[in-house]
Amino acid sequence: MNDIKSKLWLAICVTACIWGCSRSPGLSTAQMDRLKVLEAKCAKLEEDQFAVSEARDAARQRLATAEMEIGDLKTQVTVLHEVRKERDLLSTRVDKMKKGLEELIGADTALADSLRPTTAREKTPKNKVQAIPAAGSAAKTFPQ
Repeated sequence: MNDIKSKLWLAICVTACIWGCSRSPGLSTAQMDRLKVLEAKCAKLEEDQFAVSEARDAARQRLATAEMEIGDLKTQVTVLHEVRKERDLLSTRVDKMKKGLEELIGADTALADSLRPTTAREKTPKNKVQAIPAAGSAAKTFPQ
């Protein structure tokens, strides 16, 4: 009989355990309201996370574009420095050529003036007015 009693108690315990585990917990209305609030909060956080990830991706793309522009601007700066150096070199060369040409023109003019025969008209000054000498000074002439 002990064997049957222990088996009966075991069957009653197993049945009670199965019945207890299979019951759904009874939630109160306060717990149900709290659950709805938490689910709404979770949905809002998911939406916020999605928006933030989109903003992050857009910022990364803008950053990549800005870095490409910076690279392009650096190459342009390098090219402009080279062009500026070339311009300065050419400006120096032009200034030297200009000075050389001015010297050649001056030498040519001097040579032409020395080779040109002088005429009688060029020897006498035109319309010179003699100034009235002041006390103790020599007479001066002024062209009109």
